[in-house]
Amino acid sequence: MQKIGRGIRGHGGTYSIAGILLFLVMFSTITNKLYNDYIVYKHDRVLNYLQTHEDYTEKSDYILNGYITQVSQNSPWDLGSLQKDKAAMNMLLIESKKLKAPSAFKSHQQAFLEVMEKRLLIITYIEVLAKTNSGYTEELDQHINELNVSRKLEQNRLINVFEADGIDYTILPDGKIMYRVLTYYPKNSKELS
Repeated sequence: MQKIGRGIRGHGGTYSIAGILLFLVMFSTITNKLYNDYIVYKHDRVLNYLQTHEDYTEKSDYILNGYITQVSQNSPWDLGSLQKDKAAMNMLLIESKKLKAPSAFKSHQQAFLEVMEKRLLIITYIEVLAKTNSGYTEELDQHINELNVSRKLEQNRLINVFEADGIDYTILPDGKIMYRVLTYYPKNSKELS
């Protein structure tokens, strides 16, 4: 005769429904913790990397574009300001090298560093022009063209990472990229350009 009760007959014992529910709650908690620790952490790292990359790019572009405009208009030089901005650009490069990129962004980070180095090279060249009271030269054009090629390579590598990782992006008419990185709560997703 079989005994009928509230449990489920198992290997040598009876498991209660409460035990099964406890197991399911623990399993879902572990799954949730793994999701939080791995996926959320990964998305946060990606978002932090992209925000820092964008910040360094905007600052270095702002510094360099001001001097390129000044050279093209044959404006008088303020060597002290130029050297101060060159030091700021050098610090941005140093900080860029310290930036920890998520593994999927390693090739992008290499291209990003090349762009930062070219910006520093151009501002150093402009400093030489200022010290020698020289004007706009074809060599400066060559450096600017090389920078533009490097920037395009960096953009292509970023797009490749976005496509490989399923990150939504849009290329804006001005060439900037707007992207969307989902965070733990989709309402808090970030759209940046």
